[in-house]
Amino acid sequence: MALVTVEEVQGRAAYKRFVEFAHLTFRDEPRWSPPLASYERGRLDPHNRFFDAGDGEYFLARRGGAVAGRMTAHIAARGDSDGWFGFYDVIDDAAVTAALVDRAARCRPASTG
Repeated sequence: MALVTVEEVQGRAAYKRFVEFAHLTFRDEPRWSPPLASYERGRLDPHNRFFDAGDGEYFLARRGGAVAGRMTAHIAARGDSDGWFGFYDVIDDAAVTAALVDRAARCRPASTG
């Protein structure tokens, strides 16, 4: 089985893959109701008001070079270390899930100092 890697989303192309991953992966799933891509891009945009008071990092997981999952890690800039995960979508693969959660758990966004 191919190795799972996790990369931080950097640059326009990776950001586009991050936004499109769920739409491409689950488009044929009858129980999946996709969010509007424009709405999703707005929520992730660094100019979103959330980022005035918080920080976040975006990650893509790959298996054998193909994107296999995505996740964000967020933290509020209140001076505490409380954080949360978001935008979690993954293929049916426990190793991809474990790699994403492990990487996001080690996240230390800039707002934490």
